[in-house]
Amino acid sequence: MVCWLFTLLNACHTDVQLCSKVFALVIFARRPLRLEELTEAIWCLESEPHNKLQQKAKPNVNSIRTIVQPFIEFINTNKTDDSSAEEQYTCRVLHSTLRDFLVDHPNILCDNSSDLRISAEWPARACLRYLGQSRYSGLLVRREGRWLDVTEDPVDCHPLLVYAAKYWDKHLDDVTVTDSGSVESFITSPNFRTCVQVQSLWVEAQFAFFSRPDEGDGFNTYVRRVFPSWFARAQNGPGQRLWTDYRRFLHEWIYFLSCEQCGGEKTCEILPYVGQLDRMWFGALGPNNFLSRLESRCTSFAFQTDADSDEMRYVFDAVSETGDEIMILRIQSVNMFLYHMHLIAEVDL
Repeated sequence: MVCWLFTLLNACHTDVQLCSKVFALVIFARRPLRLEELTEAIWCLESEPHNKLQQKAKPNVNSIRTIVQPFIEFINTNKTDDSSAEEQYTCRVLHSTLRDFLVDHPNILCDNSSDLRISAEWPARACLRYLGQSRYSGLLVRREGRWLDVTEDPVDCHPLLVYAAKYWDKHLDDVTVTDSGSVESFITSPNFRTCVQVQSLWVEAQFAFFSRPDEGDGFNTYVRRVFPSWFARAQNGPGQRLWTDYRRFLHEWIYFLSCEQCGGEKTCEILPYVGQLDRMWFGALGPNNFLSRLESRCTSFAFQTDADSDEMRYVFDAVSETGDEIMILRIQSVNMFLYHMHLIAEVDL
């Protein structure tokens, strides 16, 4: 280990920088990365943010394998009888003690003039940058059985996409909060909808319900968190408001989003439309919901009142059988202590 570090520290700055990123990505990964995922994560970090991955920044796979061996193993995961397939490798740290050492000594590769920390910021930055690329600024479209991005490039050739969509917020949980603006920019961008689409299509149980016993005889039901915890819980900033907006969106559309993962009958009428998030009625979420600005095939809007929310206690609505009338019932409290109420019925044509 000491001899290898001495050799590396005397190598060129580019090699040391590559090594620190590879170690960080492998050590802090939420599951063992495939070599193609690792390569694309490095490629993303070397490219300009928000643009498509630049060909000149693409790392050499052999360089990645050479510079960190023998401390990172590349395990061939191909089946023995699958000689026609391209070789696939999984990346693993040689031993858990090495991982612990590098986590405890993140500055081991640093010099006085550069920041070469082996830190959790690298995978967090890679995921956020990857999902923020311009090619994911629009929804994926399915053609001839393959999903294509806005440049009509098949996403099954984008190895890091599903990993980034599944774990981006978890990696951001691991970093010191320095810039919540980049997280807000991503969540409020069209790219976030594409991220939700990818989760709906390929991330198992992303929109499932989870439950555990409460203090009584019942159960508390939960859905999977999708924002970094520090962002959603921050007392200052937009995090809590955006999280509330997203939870309302889930309340309306979680069954549609989870359809691909439900394991139901293939005759399900929703299956042909799985992944088509532009069929959702984003406008019906209300003008104050950040998701209402997203485009949809259908024009929709929310029924709402201008009355003070403190005075308006309950609102109910129903559409007539003919579809040409809407009845709205508002229960407005006048004196909560005397239990007096005003019932206001309205009919909209």
